[in-house]
Amino acid sequence: MQTLSQTIGPWRAYTAGMANDATHDFPVPRSRNLPKERDKDKDVALTTGQRRLEIATVLAQHGWDVLLHQLLLVELLPSQLRSRIRKDLNVDELDEAGNENRPPLPIPSVLRSILVELGPTFVKLGQVLSTRADILPREYVEELEKLQQNVPPVPWPEMEEVILDQWNARQEALAGLSDGRAELATSVYQIFADFNPVPLAAGSLGQAYKAKIKVVVAGEDEPVEKDVIVKVQRPGVARIVEADLAVLRGFAKLITERSKWGKIYNFVQMVDDFAIVLRNELDFNEEATNTETIGGSLARNYPEDVITPRIYWDYTGAKMLTVEFIRGENISVLFPEPTLAHAPRAMDAGISALEQERKALARNFTNIFLHQIFIDGHFHADPHPGNVMVRLDREKGKIRICLIDFGMVGRVDPRSRDILIDFLLAMIQFDAQRATERILEFGKSPPNLDRHALTMELDHLLRQSLGRPIKEVSIGQVMQNVLELTLRFQVQLPSTFMTLVRVLMTIEGVCRQLDEDYQLINAAEPFVIKTLQNQFVSQLTFREVIRVGVDLRKIVGRLPRQIDDIFSHLNNGTLKTVHEHRGLERLERSVRTVGNRMSVGLVVAANLMAAAMVATSNARPQLLGMPILAWAFAGVGTILGLWLIRSISRYDRLS
Repeated sequence: MQTLSQTIGPWRAYTAGMANDATHDFPVPRSRNLPKERDKDKDVALTTGQRRLEIATVLAQHGWDVLLHQLLLVELLPSQLRSRIRKDLNVDELDEAGNENRPPLPIPSVLRSILVELGPTFVKLGQVLSTRADILPREYVEELEKLQQNVPPVPWPEMEEVILDQWNARQEALAGLSDGRAELATSVYQIFADFNPVPLAAGSLGQAYKAKIKVVVAGEDEPVEKDVIVKVQRPGVARIVEADLAVLRGFAKLITERSKWGKIYNFVQMVDDFAIVLRNELDFNEEATNTETIGGSLARNYPEDVITPRIYWDYTGAKMLTVEFIRGENISVLFPEPTLAHAPRAMDAGISALEQERKALARNFTNIFLHQIFIDGHFHADPHPGNVMVRLDREKGKIRICLIDFGMVGRVDPRSRDILIDFLLAMIQFDAQRATERILEFGKSPPNLDRHALTMELDHLLRQSLGRPIKEVSIGQVMQNVLELTLRFQVQLPSTFMTLVRVLMTIEGVCRQLDEDYQLINAAEPFVIKTLQNQFVSQLTFREVIRVGVDLRKIVGRLPRQIDDIFSHLNNGTLKTVHEHRGLERLERSVRTVGNRMSVGLVVAANLMAAAMVATSNARPQLLGMPILAWAFAGVGTILGLWLIRSISRYDRLS
């Protein structure tokens, strides 16, 4: 391992940095007394009308007039601007085109600027859309990938107020349980042993700070100071997010109702899934639970390979999260230099110690995430290099992976895990028929789906993608192509599949930086086969075998009698079959409509014929030389005829 240490060189950043920070005095802001009512805006709802007006203003400033019209936001603008937009837009042609196609997009950089200006919810939305190459062109995806959470920080006094509010609320709750008196804090320095009010990072939802706490350690007489990261939610962000989500859902419903492509992509469901993710990110208790749950499983199954931060629950609440400070390096320090990454390797040249460590790290990284997805069903959904660190463990002679930031996680239920595992195995074995069956079992298909055409397209895709030289195959890209294929056939897959595609593409990207020979499909195949074998063996318990045997005995015992009953009814002529017709409601409505129209048509014809017959008679009284009764028959027939024509044209227009 000495060779590895020498090859890696000095491990800069955290280990050395923390040694310096231990003697550094954090700047101490002036303490202040708490106001009588803290966090006043937490119960003040931001109306959707206010947000719609703000969104309309931003879109108008950036010249996205088409979307202003399609989202019905033009009416919110001043009259002069409203008139100018209507004059510039051909509304009729725009509506006709918008019914079939996506609304025209601004240039990618302008779209990113719009999302940033609209605030945290739309920044998050842009990050989600950056993973949806099926919806946006590639140049937009690449631009939205640049969206970062680094924004101007909120002033320290406002953030300190959030910390104090969370801490004091917890103390009051604990005091209520013990019938004691709560000791409220008026400064963070009454809570933490030390605290740096200069944020390490400032995001759209929160800010992260470095601090110290005192914890009791077994074998130590005095509490020991521990370095921690304190993540604090920005004040008032929750009400903005809720208003934005309500507005986005309204936009999604409008797009779905007014356009065919909106129905295909099911934007309402996309917004609902996005809302769940965003609300979970706003609840730091949820992130803390995710960290412990996933971290606990990895610690049990990969104790030598992975590290996750410890949660300090005494300093954690819905808007404040305190986690262990993980010392390590960003995993990108192990990526080879660009000039060396593609250098040809001599046939007789050996693999260096660092290359061996990189290969082992790529293998461990893959297994860790495959275990989370297909065994636990609860996985870290944002494994980009910024959330993955490495640490050199000199005692054990290896590099360990450190996972941080569990704010975004994915969940897969047991049934979906079984389907996905079999789907991956079918892809690896080029079994398009079985892969199609698993896709349709996992998703929602339209009633007129051409299964044979989908199978043939999928078979062509697999053989075209996976039949190339191994270094040219990207399983993440194959999954992305499968996703685009299902959307073309209007098969709606749950958001879990989209998340898995993004995670697998990220894993593959990181591991290919570590190992130039890495191939996710090769790394995943042994894991998938082993998982299927373990599932089969785990089900063959003695109790399960006994239960299956009892069920089979009952079936075999009843089978001869049931067959005899069938033949007896057949011989006696009493065998009955019941046919249930489904999906005939539309045909029934059509037949009823045709019948009604025929009836009205007959009444119209009868009235007109009666009018003609009476008109030739000399019946009295008369009007304009023709019997009034003839005028009455003709009027009724004309009115019914016009109504029938109008109803027919209206029905054809709606259909």
